[in-house]
Amino acid sequence: MLQARPQAAVSAQPSPSATTPLDLSRFEKDIAAFEQADRTSPPPPGGILFVGSSIFRQWAGLKEQMAPLPVLNRAFGGSRTAEQLHYFDRIVLPYRPRVIVYYCGSNDVNAGESAATIAGNVEAFSERVRAALPDTRVYFASIIKAPQKRDRWDVVEAANARVRSYAARTPGRGYIDLHPALENAPGQPRMDLYLPDRLHYLPPAYDRLTTVVRPVVERAWTEVGNTARDTAPTHVSVFRSGEHGYHTFRIPAIVRTPKGELLAFAEGRRNASADAGDIDLVSRRSADGGRTWSDLQIVGDDGADTFGNPCVVVDRDTGVIWLFVIRTTGSAKEQAIIEGRSRSLP
Repeated sequence: MLQARPQAAVSAQPSPSATTPLDLSRFEKDIAAFEQADRTSPPPPGGILFVGSSIFRQWAGLKEQMAPLPVLNRAFGGSRTAEQLHYFDRIVLPYRPRVIVYYCGSNDVNAGESAATIAGNVEAFSERVRAALPDTRVYFASIIKAPQKRDRWDVVEAANARVRSYAARTPGRGYIDLHPALENAPGQPRMDLYLPDRLHYLPPAYDRLTTVVRPVVERAWTEVGNTARDTAPTHVSVFRSGEHGYHTFRIPAIVRTPKGELLAFAEGRRNASADAGDIDLVSRRSADGGRTWSDLQIVGDDGADTFGNPCVVVDRDTGVIWLFVIRTTGSAKEQAIIEGRSRSLP
């Protein structure tokens, strides 16, 4: 099992003279809290995921304002775009969302990052989604030209322009301009919507954000639903008898890993369909929900003896994957095993 090392955060400083170093361990406690909440009450997969930094994290009424759409908020921090990438496997993949709404980059601007770096990280996030969840839609909300960062609005505008261009030329991607909901006129923020820090928002601002975000999300949810109906699930044979040098496959077992991948195990019976003999333990892996599978891997092979009866379990508390098996001599019959007249292999 792969486990991410703890990671962390630095407060954003306005108008830095140089890029503020980033300690990736600063938000480890926040991510661990998400994981604990998921173990206590696992959210259903395949919904609408909001990710990003504090602008989304502080959207207290998101669930109610998007109802009945199945939304889940996993924004954290004051996070930066590099941190969205760093925690991708833990805040995106477990939920296998069909729609993602992404807001991040504001803290990068405060930390002195360039528009090219910010947009590059956003695109990298998008391409990781494409690799792991090829049918998932991603919508990028514009970085807001908050009064607090007025002296770096040029960076905000340049980063937004790059992301908007990327979304326009990339299938399954979209761009949501939040500014019409938050300005009296272009370049004139509505100060009555801001907290005293001139960066974060009062509740009425989220009412206004709902008016521009919800229509996009509703349309996307309808479209992915129609796509799902048009591409109804098809039968996929993970283990097919007569292939890979095996006479028969039996006793399949499958789990979804904490990273969202599927792991399938089975007995590979070399020479016959009988329950005893030369039997190996084999496995295949899927990263796209079972549409395609990796090459067959042999997990256990005791030569002419039996290595089988897989039972695989994921520990919800730790994420550890446990695989229980039985190993016996190839000549052992079931009745002999039951009666204690056979022996297990060491």
